[in-house]
Amino acid sequence: MISTFTLNHFGIVAGTCKELKISEVIDSLIPPDPQQKVTTGQAIVSMIINGLGFSNRRLYLYPQFFENKPVHLLLGNNIESSDLNDDTIGRAMDRVFKYGCTELFCYVASAAAKAEEVSRKFGHLDTTTFSVHGDYKSSAEEGVPIHITYGHSKQKRPDLKQIFLNLLVSSDGAVPLFMQALNGNSSDVTVFRNTVKEFKKGLKENLKEITYLIADSKFYTEKTLKEADGDLLWISRVPDTITEAKKAINETVSLLDTLLPLEKEGYSYRKCESSYGSVAQRWLIVHSKEAEKRAKYSIERKVKKEFEKIRKEIKRLERKGFTSDAEAMKASVHNQKKIHFHDIKFEGISEKASYKGRGRPSKHKEKKITYFIRYIIGKNEVKIDLEIKKKAIFIIATNELSEEKLSDEEVFENYKGQKHVERGFRFLKDPLFFASSLFLKKPRRIVSLTMIMCLSLLVYSLCERKMRSLLKEHKETIMNQLKKPTQRPTLRWVFELFEDIHLVRFEDEWRYEVKNLRPDGIKILKILGKEYMEPYLITLEK
Repeated sequence: MISTFTLNHFGIVAGTCKELKISEVIDSLIPPDPQQKVTTGQAIVSMIINGLGFSNRRLYLYPQFFENKPVHLLLGNNIESSDLNDDTIGRAMDRVFKYGCTELFCYVASAAAKAEEVSRKFGHLDTTTFSVHGDYKSSAEEGVPIHITYGHSKQKRPDLKQIFLNLLVSSDGAVPLFMQALNGNSSDVTVFRNTVKEFKKGLKENLKEITYLIADSKFYTEKTLKEADGDLLWISRVPDTITEAKKAINETVSLLDTLLPLEKEGYSYRKCESSYGSVAQRWLIVHSKEAEKRAKYSIERKVKKEFEKIRKEIKRLERKGFTSDAEAMKASVHNQKKIHFHDIKFEGISEKASYKGRGRPSKHKEKKITYFIRYIIGKNEVKIDLEIKKKAIFIIATNELSEEKLSDEEVFENYKGQKHVERGFRFLKDPLFFASSLFLKKPRRIVSLTMIMCLSLLVYSLCERKMRSLLKEHKETIMNQLKKPTQRPTLRWVFELFEDIHLVRFEDEWRYEVKNLRPDGIKILKILGKEYMEPYLITLEK
């Protein structure tokens, strides 16, 4: 008699959790009750495995998810699929919330990053929102752990209530280091300022190795810069809406031929000093050729839209009669002031006589003169070109004045690395991930689930980082989706290599076999090491 279990890529996820000692770290902070069969750490690891299974399975179907999996290999010999029910998972989330989700995550992430020697010199900070399903009636005064409510939806779902996520990742491997679930109506500006305050107070002790905080233009406000001054080094984009930035961009347009090239092709810059917000800082005013191409298309659309608007207005005015030529000229001047990308050339005024009553007018019948304006519409190429060039220029600021400690090139490269945190958001919002499961009844469990989502991102990021590093170190490659060798596969692609992997148990002989392992899959497991090979029954060669 034989039994079959679905193993797939779950052994890789379990191996990463085991290597990072996630369960042990959590259980050291939240000691298990002697009556607990499944510890908090084991329950969290089971949720990570479920989340990275990309199965989109609800919490109450956990036993169903694990019933055909080799739970003893993934979580421990004493655990069965029936033990992972909604009560077990719910109580684990309650214990996590009671301890403190942000504090627990920072501790686990710090220990994992230290073990994997992740560089934490630069930290990328950004925010996003997650829409939730449910009524969640509460007010900010009720003392609920998180106020789930309507706010500016970055998911374009203003019809749904939401929560707000503040996330910090490393530039080395996009590893999440800090997370914070906040009220759904929070704003980026306020969140960034409060984050700066928390860093200054030393509340996030596990983040002390972060030297430079990198954030987008929502960080760059007078209050936030003053709050950070003297205690926190930062890199941020300057909003092009402030007067000093507008002036700097306008000056740079006329200096494009004199800009210094950056190592990244298509970028050039000049630098200047600024004291915006009474904070001494270094500005890099950067021009991007690629951004200029994009700006050309966007400005052309605006030009076309403006032309259609002007054409309709001109037709209306040309049909409209005026009682005097002075009134007609006044309308012409007023209309000209509303235009950005076009010139309206005044062609002239025509007159048309009319008489009261019907029939041929007599010589003595009163004549009425009506004046009509005629225009010619033309593009203002100078204004259009100027606007395209301005749109291709952006400003990066830092309060690190020493170029020896942080060169201009490093400032630019690390700001461009802000894509790391955006990549993390895309991962968390994958339709097959936890994001579609935010329907829990208790707000505190929503907060806990958000933290577990970020732990899953931590496991995914560290595993992918390790795999790519070892492939490069061993000078090995695997085939990508296009059947070409690569040393930088995504972990998602590697997971697909492990589809239809089964563990077969021969009960009469008391032995196990793993079926359908592919050659590239075996290569990945051997490179990753013992913790990853064990679930697939691969032994080290002597």
